[in-house]
Amino acid sequence: MITAAQIAKSIYGACRLARFDAGGLKYFDNTLEEFWRSFFAAVIVAPMVMVLVATDLAELTLSAGPVRIFLVETVAYIVDWVLFPFVVLYVADFLGKGDRYFRYIAARNWAIVLQMSLIVVISLLSQAGILGESSAGPLRIMVFIVILIFQGYITRIGLETTTQAAVAIVLMDLVIGLILSAITIQMIL
Repeated sequence: MITAAQIAKSIYGACRLARFDAGGLKYFDNTLEEFWRSFFAAVIVAPMVMVLVATDLAELTLSAGPVRIFLVETVAYIVDWVLFPFVVLYVADFLGKGDRYFRYIAARNWAIVLQMSLIVVISLLSQAGILGESSAGPLRIMVFIVILIFQGYITRIGLETTTQAAVAIVLMDLVIGLILSAITIQMIL
């Protein structure tokens, strides 16, 4: 079980990393327990994802019913949280960085809480009409780029690897996400 203090410590570490402060990494232990505990971030992020999915799906004409949509989105969410860490385990070993894997995944998982919070705020401001589409579109692109840079930073310092390897890992994560998203949409259209 995870405590409120552990959640606060992990989010604080992620906030420090978001400021590109490598000291934020010290808030994540390089242990199997920390690795598993970091997946609690998925529980925190789930309501945010539900808001995003609901707003995105409201703009589509769907043939699937609510039960199918819920099941498909739930399975996709779980796969999204599990697939990348599974794949990067082998990549980290291949790069000779397997000894840094647990800390890296823990930092990455908690960083997703910050990333999704920002995305949801922008989405809600856009849906409420506070951000016009002329400003929301460019802002989304800018946030997407910042998130990729942030993920690259966490990857580079978390695995203590080269910038090129970090970029390749982040691009791999992006491709996995895009493929999963395309499959999910096809299953509910």
